[in-house]
Amino acid sequence: MTTTALEPAAAGAIESNLDTREMSEYIVAHDLVNIQTAAQLHLEKAAREISRLSELATIIMALAKANMESLEVIDINTLLKAHRSALRLALAADVVLEMNLLARSHKIKANPMLVRAMFGLFASNADDALGEVKDLRNKTFSIETFAIDSEILIRINDNGAGMSQETKQRILSGEKFTTKSAHCGEGMSYMSKVIGKLKGRFEIKSDLGIGTTFRIYLPAV
Repeated sequence: MTTTALEPAAAGAIESNLDTREMSEYIVAHDLVNIQTAAQLHLEKAAREISRLSELATIIMALAKANMESLEVIDINTLLKAHRSALRLALAADVVLEMNLLARSHKIKANPMLVRAMFGLFASNADDALGEVKDLRNKTFSIETFAIDSEILIRINDNGAGMSQETKQRILSGEKFTTKSAHCGEGMSYMSKVIGKLKGRFEIKSDLGIGTTFRIYLPAV
């Protein structure tokens, strides 16, 4: 049996072809991973948007009932702890959710479903604001509760894009509006109505490029 040795040039060509094939396979596999990752991110964003719209619809329907029926005494800390997983879903995977809730009971009189939707909408709007800041590390959305005299203070904070003085004034006035990049104004205009119906008040501190803090004061029971 005769064995034919490959010429050096032919052997080099085969080796080059193999290298090219391996590189092509690597590039294709890498691109497929990128496509899958992008698709997953789009699906997660779509799911968060659907959740936001659902929460907004809940609030609008509840506000349509002038008597705000189904009011009951609820512990805001217990409600927030139970609602944590839903809030987590409203935020992108790279956003840290922080809750600083005191052990003592903080009770208010409200519609539980409406309050859960309200917090969900705050989380969704914060997610939009955080997404607008490129290359932001340590993205954070936090909720804290405090007892101050006869009121319960709920402080909601994010370190996202912030808002202008004009936007803050429009939210505080309860004006219905929206922005091109997000539906912040649309949702917040209903938030002011919800808080008013609960005989509460709220304040906004926000700086462009730094973040936003909402302080909500509700009567304690």
